[in-house]
Amino acid sequence: MAERVLCSVCNNELSGLHCSNCGQEVKGEAVTFSSMVSDVVSNVFSLERSVFAAIFKLLINPKHIIHNYWKGNRKYYPSPGRVFFYALAVAALHLSYVNKEILGLSFEIGIFRAHFFFWAIFFPLLAISSYLVFLKHKYSMAQNAVSLLYLASAFYMLITIPYDLYNLVSGNQPIGANLFFLFAFALFSWNAVVFTKSGKPLMVALNAVLQILVFLAIIAAIVSLLYLFSPGSVRGSQ
Repeated sequence: MAERVLCSVCNNELSGLHCSNCGQEVKGEAVTFSSMVSDVVSNVFSLERSVFAAIFKLLINPKHIIHNYWKGNRKYYPSPGRVFFYALAVAALHLSYVNKEILGLSFEIGIFRAHFFFWAIFFPLLAISSYLVFLKHKYSMAQNAVSLLYLASAFYMLITIPYDLYNLVSGNQPIGANLFFLFAFALFSWNAVVFTKSGKPLMVALNAVLQILVFLAIIAAIVSLLYLFSPGSVRGSQ
C-alpha cells in the first residue's frame, strides 16, 4: 500500500506533484545550488507566471489578465498587488539613484513622501476618471481600481526603467513632465481597451480621450480650489 504524502503547507493529501488545495508544487528533491539558480531564473523569466511576463501580456491583451482577476481567478497570473510591489521597488531605486522626480514631476518633498504623494493622490484621481467614464456600463470602482493598478504599475515600470537607463548613460538629463503625459496617455488607452465592450478602435479611442478630459477637469478643479483657498499650497513643478 502506497504511503500517504501530505502537503507541508495545508496537510492536504497529495495525488500528484501539485497540491489540489493550496497549489504548492511538491518535487521532493533536496535543494542544491543549481536548483536554486534554476528556480530564480524560472520565476523571473517564466513565460507564464512572472511579473515581467504578465506585463508583456497586459500590453498584448490587457482584457485577458484583468477580466480573469475580476472573475475571481487567482494564483496563475501575478495579482495587481504583486505587480504594484515591483513598481514600488523600481520607484525606490529610481528615487535613490537617479533623481527625485516621479515620471518627470517634482513635488518638492522628501523621497518617500514624493512617491507616496504620487500614488496616494494621482492614482485615486485616475480611478475616479475611469469610473465616471464607464459608469453607464455599471462597472464597480473596485474593477476600475484593479484595472488601473495593473496597468499603472506596468506602464510605470515600462517608462521609468528605460528612462533611468538613459539618464545613467547620458548624465542624468531630466526631460520634464513629458513622461507623465506619456504615462497617462498609455494608461487611459489600454484601460479603454479593457472597458470598451465593443472593442471597436474608434470607441476605444473615444473612451481614452474621455478619460483624459475627465482627469484634466478633475485636476483643474482641485488646483483651482487649492489656489482659491490657499495659494501658497500649489507648489508642484516640473
